[in-house]
Amino acid sequence: MALTLSPSTVPSDQNYDCRESSFFQHHLQLPTPDEVRIRVRQQLESQTCLDVRRQHLIGSYGRKPPASWSDLNLFVKWGPIDRTLPEALCLFSIYKILGKRVPVPEVYGWRTDGDDTFIYMELVRGVTLESVWEQMDVKNRRVVCEDLREIIRSLRTLQQDPRDKYIGNILRNHIYDRSVECYTEQCGPFLSVKAFHDWYAFLCRQAFPDKCIDVPIEPYRYDLPDDTPIRFTHGDLHQSNIMVSSSTPYRVITLIDWEQSGWLPEYWENCKTLWTSYSSSDWAREYVPLFLEQNEKILDAWRWYESSI
Repeated sequence: MALTLSPSTVPSDQNYDCRESSFFQHHLQLPTPDEVRIRVRQQLESQTCLDVRRQHLIGSYGRKPPASWSDLNLFVKWGPIDRTLPEALCLFSIYKILGKRVPVPEVYGWRTDGDDTFIYMELVRGVTLESVWEQMDVKNRRVVCEDLREIIRSLRTLQQDPRDKYIGNILRNHIYDRSVECYTEQCGPFLSVKAFHDWYAFLCRQAFPDKCIDVPIEPYRYDLPDDTPIRFTHGDLHQSNIMVSSSTPYRVITLIDWEQSGWLPEYWENCKTLWTSYSSSDWAREYVPLFLEQNEKILDAWRWYESSI
């Protein structure tokens, strides 16, 4: 049976309670957005905020600090509606359609308040792969990569409505993608892979007054295959977004941070994963190829365009 994920199969509400979720088996209502903001201030002041990976609210890569309630098994991520609402719908849909085959936090609901969306989700108990990678032996590393390979394989069983294929986010809108951050609002929807590639290859010319219209297209454009399948893509498989068990044997328990997810060319997951890591690292050289297919011609072309933007 086809596992279809399309804009018509996700809730259209900007405020939604997942009444069938485990949270509502024990609690009557979610904290309000104002209660979340108060909780955030308290946890920042007490230095108990769970997200310590990057400085908050600084620059274009900043994020609003999350709130958590251990006694409620609750974690709240919040941010701009155009990035955070699609993430809420993505988590909700993957959990509902794929279950444990693609482990994501259970979503309890979401709220929109002003320009922000709040995602209320399961508080994941574990550690990031980034925090334990250096102490892991080869056997444990390979087991984690095998888990990731099966997760990616399951994620790619999701299909678009054959009558509505596109490049874009879950809502058939533009994708928030940090590799094209200055142009992310232009990043979709596209009606074909070719249309997406033509746009992507043109980005390096946008800074010029005449757009270099008369300059022949770069040879790298022909290494971006227009016939590649469109797959649902996480878009940010950095080690900090891969949660594993807190002790040996290490296993993947959850993938988090799906704000850059959407329908993209099949090769995009690999390019973005390598983009988030040092090319000389053992993770990039030895382990990413264990769970994502490599194509050097496509990768070279992608890297050329990404570095030229």
